[in-house]
Amino acid sequence: MGIDRQTIVDEIQSGVGRPLTNAINAFPGDPHWIDDFDVPYDPDQASTLLSEAGYPNCFPFKYHVAPGKEWDAEVGGAVAQFWRELGCEVTVDATDYGAARPRLVNRQKQIPWMIQAGTNAVPDAFFGSVYRPSGGFNYGIELPDEITAISVRNLDLASTTFEQRVQNTIEWWSYVNNWNLVASVSTLPTSVVIRPEIVEYSPYMNTGPEFVAPETVVMSVP
Repeated sequence: MGIDRQTIVDEIQSGVGRPLTNAINAFPGDPHWIDDFDVPYDPDQASTLLSEAGYPNCFPFKYHVAPGKEWDAEVGGAVAQFWRELGCEVTVDATDYGAARPRLVNRQKQIPWMIQAGTNAVPDAFFGSVYRPSGGFNYGIELPDEITAISVRNLDLASTTFEQRVQNTIEWWSYVNNWNLVASVSTLPTSVVIRPEIVEYSPYMNTGPEFVAPETVVMSVP
């Protein structure tokens, strides 16, 4: 509510991508979208909610924005500035992800952080894998077992229909959304420039700018 996602897309991402308010890749008109997932930019209401929570001038905090991927530092800096405009005293931790990862894996990371993740999953995907207890990586948010179980249902393709799995996604994200555990900002599709000699190329979903799926490249015959 305190983050102007459209301005971030327009001004920082040069208009590439879309404002995003959830981590299930849902937009108005999609089968797994409900209007409760909308988060309009309303800084006055954000300030009111902070005041009602007992923080009329916000509060100081640190959050981690790892450099190294497209516009992460710039988008993270913009998010911090929007928070500052609400009165928050924000310090940005710019530690490289590789150096910061051990704290995450060891559950020693006690600050919010921004991560770039794939956002083009299908509506009935299993979204809960990185929100449950794990001996390795997760997002640092571990949901109650009964909430994780809602998303786990989507792994049983034989006993569920597409429509049922979509409803599971809505129910699961409604819990995350209600507690504001994740504040998505925007999508950023990978842009690929193809020379005229390439007649076909089918890259798969990727969370960074790396070149992928070279085996799908089909060249024209001279």
